[in-house]
Amino acid sequence: MKSVLSAAWLLTVAFGNIIVVAISASQIFREDQQVIEYYTYAGLMATSAVIFTVLALRYKYVQQVELTSPDDNDRETPAQAPDNTETDTRPLLESNTASAD
Repeated sequence: MKSVLSAAWLLTVAFGNIIVVAISASQIFREDQQVIEYYTYAGLMATSAVIFTVLALRYKYVQQVELTSPDDNDRETPAQAPDNTETDTRPLLESNTASAD
């Protein structure tokens, strides 16, 4: 799970870098309009912050409830075989309790 989250984080950083490169490489702004380019980046950041805020405000927490089925009481116990006969619960290796005299 940690690697999946790290990959998602790096993917979002890469996507942001592609946006910056696309805006910078397109040379929409002249050298004397570099302030407008910075405002463009700030506007993009503010827009994404507003979108995130709207999503966060509309989020509804759903509490997970453990679902139980009516058949849960009918499950096999480890001491029963599938045909409901008792199984042998003795240990596989029994120690010899008879002492050698």
